[in-house]
Amino acid sequence: MRGKTDEENDAALAERARNGDSEALGELVVRYAPQVSALVYQHVGDPEVTRDISQTTFLKACGRISGLHDVQRFRAWLFRIAINESVEHIRRERAQKRTALRIARVPIDDVAEPGERPIDRLIAAEERERVIGVLDRLPPRQRSVFVMRHFHGMSNQEIADILACSTSTVKANMSYALKWLREKLAGDVDHE
Repeated sequence: MRGKTDEENDAALAERARNGDSEALGELVVRYAPQVSALVYQHVGDPEVTRDISQTTFLKACGRISGLHDVQRFRAWLFRIAINESVEHIRRERAQKRTALRIARVPIDDVAEPGERPIDRLIAAEERERVIGVLDRLPPRQRSVFVMRHFHGMSNQEIADILACSTSTVKANMSYALKWLREKLAGDVDHE
């Protein structure tokens, strides 16, 4: 969980960036690059696509920062851009009827923040691969909620801020996602 000092630092940097300070903007990009990449990767599952979407996220953020009204919500604003770009990519892929998206079988440690393994607290190691294998079939909103909660350890309020919805909507989406995952995983066991 992030501390008050981190949020105050981000707000000060975002305020400076909003006023045209390119060094402050650069520092925000460096600070958030790993988190944005991890969030995007856990949506699209492809390292090359992750780089493209992450770059697009930061280009859009740089172009739009002057319009950011609440610098205290910089993190939520940036993550919303990343999620929207990820979801849009998934929709384009599905609309073009390309091969179903698959999350690469690399350890979550390769994309998570150093020292953090929140998914390992949720899912036993032997089940993690099965869960990741069915995540790409979740509807985009439920997938986003699940990824932010269980891969990034975000609270319902943080997720609601990022997705610009209520905490009850987050809870409903999480409930749907967990029910759906349980059904799919139980089906996998029945077919083995």
